[in-house]
Amino acid sequence: MHIDHCNNLKFLSELPPYLRYLVAHDCSSLEKVSFTNQNLYELESSDDSHEFFMLFSNCFKLNQDSINNIEANAMIKIGSLVKKWEKESDCDPPSLVCCFPGNEISANTFEYQSMSSSLILRLFPNGCSGRRYLVFVICLVADFAHDHKYEDLICSCECQLTATGGHYEKLKSEWFCSPEFELGQYMGDHVFILFSGAMVKNDEGYQEASFEFHIKKLDLSGEEEPMKVEKCGVHVSYVA
Repeated sequence: MHIDHCNNLKFLSELPPYLRYLVAHDCSSLEKVSFTNQNLYELESSDDSHEFFMLFSNCFKLNQDSINNIEANAMIKIGSLVKKWEKESDCDPPSLVCCFPGNEISANTFEYQSMSSSLILRLFPNGCSGRRYLVFVICLVADFAHDHKYEDLICSCECQLTATGGHYEKLKSEWFCSPEFELGQYMGDHVFILFSGAMVKNDEGYQEASFEFHIKKLDLSGEEEPMKVEKCGVHVSYVA
C-alpha cells in the first residue's frame, strides 16, 4: 500500500497486523497508527517479494502510542515469520524493514544497546542437549539532519559468532530502506528495525556475538556516501 505524501492524512487505524507493504513516507499530518488484534489474522504464505516493508519516514507528528504500536507490530511480524520458518525451514524467512522518526531504542525490546555503530554481547549457554537457533533482530538510529535526495539507502550488519576454542562464524545482511519509485529523502533522526533470514543461525555452542553496523547512501551518480550510526540495539531470542 502506497500512501506517501498524503499531507492531510491524520489516522491509520485498525491496520491488519500482517500487512506486508506500507509506505507512508512524508505523511506530514499523520498522528495515529494502530493495528487490529493479531489473533484475528494468520500470517499468509510468503509471496515472491519475500519482504515486509513498513515505512513511516518523515511522519514527525506520530504520537508515542503510535510509535509503540509500530514497533510492537514489527516484533509480532518477526516472531510470526520465525514460527512459520520453523515449520517450513526449507527456505529462509522473509526480511523486514520498519522505519519511523525518533532517536530512542526501546530498552524493553532491545536488551543490548550501544551508543555507537558496534556492539558485543554474551549469549546464554544452551542448557539442553537439543538443537537451538539464535535469532537476532537489529535496531539502528541515524541522523539525517543534513540529508539530500539519494537513490538508495542501504543498512548493513556484519556479525561474528564466537565459540569456545576459537571457532567462529561470520554473518552479513543488507537491507534497502528507500521508498520505491522515487528519490529518497529522510530528514532528522530515524529508527530502523531490521530482520532477515541471515540473522537466524544454528547455535554451535556460540558464547559471544559481535556486531558492526553501517548505513550508506547511493546518490544519482552511483557514488556511495557513508552515514553515521548514532545508536544500535540487538534483541536475541533462542528458538529450540
